[in-house]
Amino acid sequence: ILQYLLLRTLAEASENATIKKELLSPWQLFVVVQRLIQNKSPQNDDVVRNVLLRDLQKHCCRNLSKLQFIFLLPCINYLSFLREEDPLISSFPSRFEEGGVLEGKYDDLDKKIVSILDTDLTLLKMGNDAVAQSSNPYARVQRHQVEMYVIKLLQHYSDESRLCQSVLEFLFAQSEEIWKNICQSDNDDKCWQVMCIAFQNDFSMWNKFIERLQIVNIFEDDKVRSTFFKNFKVNSTFQQLVTTSPEHLFNFFGFIQTQKNIWKSDDDLLTTIERYIDNIFYCEKIMSCLIDILWNVLSILFFVCRVHANKKFTNVFFEVSLEDKSISDKVIDLTTQLLENIRTIREQRQSESEPSLKVWIQLFNHKINHQNQQKIDKWNELLTKSLKTWFNEDYFEESTPTNCYHRKALWLLTESRLGLLPDSCRNEFEKCLESKSEHFEFNNECWSDKDRNQLGLCIGNPPWNLIKWDWFLKLIFKDSIQQEIPSSDVNVDEKEEKTSRHPPVVNESISIQMELLIGQLRQCISYAKWKDILINHQSMDILKQKWSFVQNTMTRLMKDMKENKINITLCEFLKADENETYMKELSDSFDQQAWSSTIEKFNKFKKWEADLQQLLSMKYLEDVPSDLEALHEFLKDPKNCHLSDAELQFGNELKLLECFQDEFQAMITREKNQAFRIKWNNCKAQFQNGKCLQMTVQPNQLKLTPDLEKQLSHFFEKTDKKIVRRIMTAWRHVANKESRIQAQPSKLIKDYLQNTYFFSEELNFFPHQFFTWDYCITGYNFVVSRYKKLETKDINSTPTVTIDFMEVFEHTNSQWEEGAKVTFLKKESARETYSIKKKKKCNFVQGTETIRKHHKAKDKIINDEKWEILQEKLDMSKQLIEDNANMSIEDAIRNYNWCVEYFGDIKECVHIFDLIVNNEQKIQTIASNEVFIKSGIFESALKKLEKCDTEKFCQLVKPLRDINQILQEKIWKTDFKEICILAKTILSIVKENQTFAIQLGQCLEVDFPALFRAMEQDDEVFGTNELICEEIGHSIDLLKLGLTSEEKKDIEIIISQFEICKDIYAIRVDYWEKGGISFRDKLVLPANDPISIFQSQKNKWIKN
Repeated sequence: ILQYLLLRTLAEASENATIKKELLSPWQLFVVVQRLIQNKSPQNDDVVRNVLLRDLQKHCCRNLSKLQFIFLLPCINYLSFLREEDPLISSFPSRFEEGGVLEGKYDDLDKKIVSILDTDLTLLKMGNDAVAQSSNPYARVQRHQVEMYVIKLLQHYSDESRLCQSVLEFLFAQSEEIWKNICQSDNDDKCWQVMCIAFQNDFSMWNKFIERLQIVNIFEDDKVRSTFFKNFKVNSTFQQLVTTSPEHLFNFFGFIQTQKNIWKSDDDLLTTIERYIDNIFYCEKIMSCLIDILWNVLSILFFVCRVHANKKFTNVFFEVSLEDKSISDKVIDLTTQLLENIRTIREQRQSESEPSLKVWIQLFNHKINHQNQQKIDKWNELLTKSLKTWFNEDYFEESTPTNCYHRKALWLLTESRLGLLPDSCRNEFEKCLESKSEHFEFNNECWSDKDRNQLGLCIGNPPWNLIKWDWFLKLIFKDSIQQEIPSSDVNVDEKEEKTSRHPPVVNESISIQMELLIGQLRQCISYAKWKDILINHQSMDILKQKWSFVQNTMTRLMKDMKENKINITLCEFLKADENETYMKELSDSFDQQAWSSTIEKFNKFKKWEADLQQLLSMKYLEDVPSDLEALHEFLKDPKNCHLSDAELQFGNELKLLECFQDEFQAMITREKNQAFRIKWNNCKAQFQNGKCLQMTVQPNQLKLTPDLEKQLSHFFEKTDKKIVRRIMTAWRHVANKESRIQAQPSKLIKDYLQNTYFFSEELNFFPHQFFTWDYCITGYNFVVSRYKKLETKDINSTPTVTIDFMEVFEHTNSQWEEGAKVTFLKKESARETYSIKKKKKCNFVQGTETIRKHHKAKDKIINDEKWEILQEKLDMSKQLIEDNANMSIEDAIRNYNWCVEYFGDIKECVHIFDLIVNNEQKIQTIASNEVFIKSGIFESALKKLEKCDTEKFCQLVKPLRDINQILQEKIWKTDFKEICILAKTILSIVKENQTFAIQLGQCLEVDFPALFRAMEQDDEVFGTNELICEEIGHSIDLLKLGLTSEEKKDIEIIISQFEICKDIYAIRVDYWEKGGISFRDKLVLPANDPISIFQSQKNKWIKN
C-alpha cells in the first residue's frame, strides 16, 4: 500500500497518466494508518498526509455506511495530529448519523472492529505521550472516541450476538476512561442494548460484565445506573427473553438480588417485580424465589420496642420500613396478588408436572425470617386469608358448586398437605369445615365412590389424631339417633278375632312400629355405600356406632320376618328401588328363606290388588264384587295389620281369586278389543236371561242312578235359584279345570265345589253320597234340563259376587271365540283379495315411475303430496302381506280405498302398467328415438312398412300410428309439474281409448331392431344403433333361413353387395396397418348402385 501511495505521488508529480489513481477503500485507508502507527512513521510526512487527506475527503463526500465511517475514524483521528483544524474532522458526527445501516456481510467483522478499537487506543496513547512531552501546557489530544461510535453501530446488529460479545470483551478489558467515554452523551442506553444483544438471558455473562463495570466505578454515575435499571424493568425485548422459561426467569430474579448497585432501593426491586408479575411462571421454584425476595430480602421490618412503664416492661409493636410505609404495603399487595393468581387463574403458565394448587399449598411451608415474629404473623395472616377464600369458593377441579367442599378437605388431607399449614391456618380450616358441613353430609349426592375411597385411605393419618378424625367424621355423619321400637304384642282376644270372617282388628301400634323400622332401614340403606369405611375403621367411635346400628336394625328385620310381623307397607319399602340388594349387602345374618316367604306373600296381595284395580278401571266391574269387598277395603289401607294375619283373614278371598286368575287375565289382556268389551256389556246386561251352558259328555261318564236323580231334583227344588246358578257355574269351572288334570273318580263332586269355591250352606241339599266325579257331566246336564223349564221371571238377578261375573265371562268368551273364528275366515279372504290389489297398485306406481324416468322433462316432474301419501300407504300395507301383525286388515283395506278414491279403480288399466314395467327398454326407444319423435321420418317409415313383404310388419302400421300419436301428444310433449298428474293422464288415455292396451301390446311384442331395418328407405338408416359386419352378416343368415328359393332371388343383389363390402373392409384394414392414408370418398357406396360399381371400388382398393 505504501508503494502504491509512493507511485501515486510520483505520478501526480510527473503527470504520468499510465498509473491508475483509484481511491483506497475505507478499510484499506485504515490498514495504511494502522501500519503507519505500528511502524511509527513520521507524522509530518506530507506525501502520506496529502494522499490520505484527499482520499478521506472524497470518501466523506460519498454515501457511506456507518460501518465504513468506523473504518475511516482512526484515519481521521490520525490526521488530527497533522492538522489542528479540518472540516472533515468536525463534520464526522453528523456524517456518521446520516450513514446507512444495512450493508453486505464482512468476513471476521468482530476481528476488524476490535482491530480498529485497538489501533485507535494506540493512537490515543501516542497522542497522550506527545502532549506530555509538549512544552505547551494547554496542549491536548483532539480525537473522536471510536469506542462510543462502535457502541452506536452495534445496536443495529441485533442478530449478531457473537459480534457484540467479542467487542464487549475487548472493551471491558480497557480503562475506566474508555467506559466513561462510552456512557457519556446519553450513550448508556445504547450500551445496555448492545449488552442485551450479546448476553440475552445468560445471566452468568451479565454478572461477569456488570461486575467489571463496577470495578471501573461506572455505576457511581446515578444516571447510568438508572438507565440500566430502567431497561431491565421495561425493555420489552428483554422481558420476552427472560420469560421464555421458568429457568430464565428464576435466574433473572437471582440476578437482581445480587446486583444491588443497580437495584439500590427496595422500591426499585418491588417496581421490577411488579412489571414481571403478570408474566411469571407459577411453579414452586419461581414462587419460592419471589416470596423469599418479598419477605426475606427486602428491608421491611416489623420490630418490637420494649417500653418501661410502672416498673414493668410492655411490648409495643411498630410496623415500619427503612424507606417508607408504602414499601410494606406493596409487599402485602404483591403477596396477596400472587396467592390469588396461583389459586384462581385456570390457564397458568406453569409446568404440567406442577399444578397451580400444589405450588400454592407448598408456599404455606415457606420459611420466613424468624428474627421478626411480627413479620411471621403477617405472613401467616395472608396465608390464612388465602386458604379461607379458596375453601369458600364454589369451585374445585371441575366440581359443581354444591359438591366441592368435601373434595377440598380430602385434597388437603391427602399426601400430608394439611401438615404444611401453620397452626393458624389449620384452625381456620377447621372453622371452614364446620361452616360448610351441611354441604358434605354422608347422604348428599356430592359423595362419589372415588371420594369415599380417598377418605378411607386418609382416615387415621397425621396430622390429625383420632380425636380430630372423630370430630371430622361427626360432621359427615350427622343423623338422628336410633329410636326404640315399641312392642307389637296383641292380646289373645284380638288373635281370635283375626280368625273370623270379619275385617282384621285395627292395631295402630303395628303401623307405628313399621314406620319406625322403615325409618331405621332407610338410614341403614344410606350407609350402604359407606360399608367399607364403617367396617375398616372401627377404631373411630362414630363409625363403630353406625355399623352397630346397621347390624341391630338388620337383626330386628330378620326377627320380624321369621315371626311374621311384617306389614304390606314395610314390604313395599323393601321391594322399592334397590333396597333388597342393599339389605342383603348390609346384613351379616341374612335369612333368605324368611325373606322369600315374606316377599311371596306380599307379591300375592299386590298382584290381586293390581288386577282388581285394572278390572275396575277398565269398567269390567262397576263395583267390587261383594265377596271381595272386604279384601279390597283392606288393600286400600293395609298398614295396621301384619301380612300373615291378613293372609289368614282373607284366605278364602285369595283362593277365590287364584281359582279365577285365568279368566281375570284373559279379561285384562283383551282390554283394547272393542268387540269383546261390547259382548261383555251385553252379557252382563242380560245376565238374568242367560242360558245355562252345556257340558260335553265324556265317554267315561256314568249314567245317573234313580237315587241320584232324586237327590239332584231335591237339591234343585230346595235351593234358591240364584244359588243354583252359581253352583252350576262353579260346577262347569271345576269340570273344565279337572279335564286338564288327572281327576280322582272317587272324589265327591260336593268336595270339589266346597273346597274350591267355599260353598257351605249353599250345598245343604246337594247330593253327596256316591255322587262322585264319574257322574260330573251327566249330573250337571240333568240339572240344566230342570233349569231350562223355569221361567225367566223366576230368576230375576244381577251379577253381584265373583262367580256371577265368571258366568258373564263364560257367555262373553263363548260368543267372542265363535265370532273370532268367523272374523279369521273373513280376514284370510280379505288378505288374499288385498294381496292381489296390492300387487296391482305396485305395478301402477312402478309403471308411472318408468314413464317419468324416460320423459325429456323428468327433472321437473316432482313427487307431490298425494304421491307421497300413496307411497306411505303402500309401505304400511306391505306389513299385511308379509304377515307383520302391526297392521290390521281393516286398516289395509282403508288404505286401498283411499287409493281408489283418489286415482280411481285401476283394475281395467293393470295390463298397461304391466306392459310398461316389462318393456322398459322399448318404452325408452319410443320416447327418445327420432323415428318416433320426428313426424316426417315417422310417416316415411310407416310408408316403407306398408310396402314391406313381411306381413307382420305391415299389420303394425295402424297400431304404431295410433299409439305414437297419443303418446307424443299427451305424454312425451306435455310438460307435467307433478307425478300424480302424469299417472292420471296415463289412466285417462286407457279409459278413453279402448283399443290402446291391445295396440300397445302389439307394438311392444315385435323385435325393434328388425322393425327398424324394415322401416329403412333407400340409403337412409333409421335409428341410432350402428351395426358391424358381423351383426349384418348374422341378420342376413337368419333371413336366408326363413326364405324360400324364390324369395331369395329378390335379395341376391343386396347379398352380393354385402359380400363385396366385407372384402373391401378386410383390404382396407390391411392397407391402413401398412401406413396407408384414409380416403373417406371411397368408404361410402349407395345400395342402389349396380354390382359393377361395387366391384370397381374393390379393385381400386386392391391396387392401392
